Amino acid sequence: MSVTKREYYQDHLEWESIEFPLILTDIQSKKGLYDIPFDASIKVWRGIDFKLKAQISCVSSNKDAFNIPQDKLENSFIPKETITGTSLDRLYSIEVAGCFVTRETSSPISLDPLRLNFKVDLSIESVTRRLGVNHDTEVIFDWFLCSKLIAWFPRTTGRGVKTHFQKIRHEIDPDSQRSMIETRSSDRDFALIIIPGLKCIIAKVPDFYDPLWAGKFCIEYRIAFGVLPTKEIRKSISEFVGFVLGCHLLKIGATSLDKSQSIVSQYAMNYWGDNAMAKCSQTASPPTDINMPGQHWQRLEEVLNSLLPAYLKLEKNLQLSAALWKYWVACDLAVGTNLPIFASAIEALAGRYLQNHPELGTSHMASAEYQTLIADELTKIASKLTGKEFKDVVINKIKNAVFRGSNEKMALFFSSIKLPTGVLETKAMRARNVMAHGSIEGAEIKKLREYAKLTQVYQTLFNRVMLRILDYEDHYIDYYSKWDNRPITAPIGGTSPS
Repeated sequence: MSVTKREYYQDHLEWESIEFPLILTDIQSKKGLYDIPFDASIKVWRGIDFKLKAQISCVSSNKDAFNIPQDKLENSFIPKETITGTSLDRLYSIEVAGCFVTRETSSPISLDPLRLNFKVDLSIESVTRRLGVNHDTEVIFDWFLCSKLIAWFPRTTGRGVKTHFQKIRHEIDPDSQRSMIETRSSDRDFALIIIPGLKCIIAKVPDFYDPLWAGKFCIEYRIAFGVLPTKEIRKSISEFVGFVLGCHLLKIGATSLDKSQSIVSQYAMNYWGDNAMAKCSQTASPPTDINMPGQHWQRLEEVLNSLLPAYLKLEKNLQLSAALWKYWVACDLAVGTNLPIFASAIEALAGRYLQNHPELGTSHMASAEYQTLIADELTKIASKLTGKEFKDVVINKIKNAVFRGSNEKMALFFSSIKLPTGVLETKAMRARNVMAHGSIEGAEIKKLREYAKLTQVYQTLFNRVMLRILDYEDHYIDYYSKWDNRPITAPIGGTSPS
């Protein structure tokens, strides 16, 4: 008997394995926003873009069944409903959250009495399917869409199939007689994160699972490794892992298993943004070289395990998550218009870092001392400007002159994290100002190419900043210079520090 490669895989252990479309019956509307008949059905599925979609089918005598009453509107905004039901086989309870009506059509079945056949399209945020019997969760898989991964994974997953055959001729053959075929497959597809208080697996998902246009990724947590981390910690881990892999991990759901690896619950959600196909077609851009097959197989694990503790420690105070979101948004924007967003990500990091290190000072001297020092002169200047409409503006500028300007703060920040910058970084930061207050409409090809190169500078600068904040001291990838590896202290492009 031949066994195809797909048969080595047990779907719910490899990827989101919800058998879409889901059909819900025994419908209940938690908030009562919609008058949904109990015998209505809801179909939930994923579209080609892998976004969740839902449609209600029902018959009702209430022509306003899907119009929200005015008294239930929330400050003129359409509230979102949560709808519950059961699967057709009654084995699962299903909850559809974040629902609101996007399109409603109805046609009369009869007029007296009035009976209308409704088809109602819903926008939804997530769907959760739970087994009717309660089991303790032992394993959690978080599922993500991503760019096609270019990282080399150091560890191997083995998969096997054992097929037992029996043909028993009663009263002749013994019941224990059987033959067995055993087949195996293995892939180098995962890495192990082990840091104080936390252990988890990060892994590639086989390419043959849908959607075929995307890379797929999972992070696996086991109670056997220790306490299962909270949703907040899992979110932070996925953000950091995505940064190291060089691609935005777009979460699309999670699966919980019991100790026998049977499904306890499945959660499916919409990924962030609207065009995952475009995001997932991009090439991953890791901040440092994590691909050293045959030379340094453990490189990916070493980077993850050395930097993750610092990320988790600093994430809240420095708002590293917010900075990464700005970074990924900038990566998706058009050339030129992305520069102010890249800049905003770095400037936000700098601002939070300086706030958390008051000893560095955001002023040249103590403000109170400065105000005392200039008090007499300031009174004289104010007197001479009496009657001038710009008087207050000038006086306030003099009073605040003791504080460092934005460029000075950035220089102080780079100095304090020991990150030398050069000509290219300075040029990119100046271009950010141009784009923040202008546009590239009508720009020549040469100028557009320049902004494309400056995008690579900013992308690399963000990576260097994030790495240095986490006390990284090895090499980084210089995307301006065709993926050259440079020491973290070397400016982009190999230029001299400015």
